[in-house]
Amino acid sequence: MVPRSQAEPGPGAIEAGLAAHRPAADNAGMFAEQISCARRELFLAGTCLACSCFGCGAQPIIDKRWPDAYWRKGSYVLIAIDTEAQMDLSFDHGGELISLVGPTVFAVGADAHYVVVKQHPSAGGTQFDPAITNYFILDRARETGGRPVVHGPLSRDEFDRLSARLSLPAFDKTFAALEWQKTGQ
Repeated sequence: MVPRSQAEPGPGAIEAGLAAHRPAADNAGMFAEQISCARRELFLAGTCLACSCFGCGAQPIIDKRWPDAYWRKGSYVLIAIDTEAQMDLSFDHGGELISLVGPTVFAVGADAHYVVVKQHPSAGGTQFDPAITNYFILDRARETGGRPVVHGPLSRDEFDRLSARLSLPAFDKTFAALEWQKTGQ
């Protein structure tokens, strides 16, 4: 029996032999295909980079109960069913959502004692005026009947005074598009 290395060429030798006998037109086609593939990869990399740097708009979080949730701290959930302009702060009371601050909520923050909210009042949940900003404070320690106590709407001055006195948390989630966007009013 003749060893394989002497009887037949290995797979690498066959591929090298075929490449040597490939017509120039095939080589040019392969080169064009490689360029096209490189362009596609460059486009995808650029798209991923742009989305990571600039964002692709607000994205819902992964929440086991509420697929339209954009933020959650304990039982407090920011939810927008159809459009971001409908963003409202709700309380998850055993699988039932209780609306606390209606649309359009655009900033929220929380600590162990308080939840703070900024809202542009909405007309019908689709239009709001970014020139008007209401502030709300929810006292997490004083929940009555499964519903948190909501203080507000407050003006900026009222909120700032209470913030200094109560050591309120910072707004850690802000939806910039909702903060500045005009909705045709």
